[in-house]
Amino acid sequence: MAANAFKRLIVGSFLLKLVAAGLGLAVYAYLARLLPVFEFGLFALCMSVAMLLAGIIKQGVENLIIRFCSEVARENLACLYGACLLLIFAVGALVVAIVFALAQPLSVWLNTPDIAALLPFVGLYALFNGMQAVNAALLNALHKPKVSLLFSGVLSQFIFLTALVVVSPSSPYFAFTMLLCCQGLSLVASFVVAFSFCPPTLRGVLQLPLGRLGVANAHYFIISLLMLITQQISPIVVAKYASLEEVAYLAIAIKVTAFFAYPLMAVNKVCGPHYSRLYFKSDTNGLANLAKVTRRQLTLIASVGLVCVFLLVEPLLQLLDGGYVAAANYIKILALGQWVNLATGSAVLILLMTGHERVHLYQNLAVTCLYFCVLLILVPYFGAIAAASLMAGAMAVKNLLSLYSVNKTILR
Repeated sequence: MAANAFKRLIVGSFLLKLVAAGLGLAVYAYLARLLPVFEFGLFALCMSVAMLLAGIIKQGVENLIIRFCSEVARENLACLYGACLLLIFAVGALVVAIVFALAQPLSVWLNTPDIAALLPFVGLYALFNGMQAVNAALLNALHKPKVSLLFSGVLSQFIFLTALVVVSPSSPYFAFTMLLCCQGLSLVASFVVAFSFCPPTLRGVLQLPLGRLGVANAHYFIISLLMLITQQISPIVVAKYASLEEVAYLAIAIKVTAFFAYPLMAVNKVCGPHYSRLYFKSDTNGLANLAKVTRRQLTLIASVGLVCVFLLVEPLLQLLDGGYVAAANYIKILALGQWVNLATGSAVLILLMTGHERVHLYQNLAVTCLYFCVLLILVPYFGAIAAASLMAGAMAVKNLLSLYSVNKTILR
């Protein structure tokens, strides 16, 4: 691919990701103004539980599809796609059933009785999210990153924001039900588009390299689950040991600082298949050059964003609601962790796309276990500020270890 065309593809993907981030932040800002802090915290807690369940349902198959797309024929990709859809639906249905059966005990464990009525809808949302993620991964594997990004949050968030403006829900229950319906509409649209490019099939499933796929998927599943634990377990622990108000502040901070991650996600959407292809062709120099250029650009973007956060966060939170100014310190802390995330570039993705997922798995497992243990110790005493600090620290350490591993094992 020509350099200029490649840059245009990355810029286009970044703009779509930026739109998705803006829509997500607009949704949270609008809900924060509609609902009391306590009720907004309940909605944010539901979202954290949903994302954690979605990670269990997806099992990391998005990365599996993208990685192996360069190694299998088109008809085998359709077979892999069909098998992944069937697997996600089966696991998702089981997760939804378990959540429905255990809704009351889970609400008691969380010290949040109000969430019991919402948990079945949370499970359904996670199932819809997981199946749409498979469709988005297929489109990305077919070198349709912009279309893939459309189904990675842009469409569902746009529909939900429009519905919020029209209806203005008065409770977190009504708001989450609306979100579930919007996600369902987006899922249907993703199926229509994905099926038009690559209709799924189960014929020839035994011709796939099932052994390699199984081993790689196990690693991807654990890695994606560990990443979600780092990102989503903090609001859940804060809800249990602190308050829903602090969950609301932490959720606002996570959503604001998500803007930092979107440039990296856009680059990864475009570059993921190319990292796999370059490594598969033993073109280490091409891979190194691509990684170096994108890392330099991401560091510049992250630095500008960090300055903006420290200068503008308090005035912007005042516009949202005076009650959310307390989230400013959480935003600054998480922004520092996101700076490291971008400054290390696509290091994690390169490990995953080149068959070195086991290296990242062991590093990730060690850091996440330490993070989770310290989280349980500190949050009961220091609340959400401890959770934000630990999230930022864990994010930085994971990415630095990945960059070290890439330089040592792949680009040496």
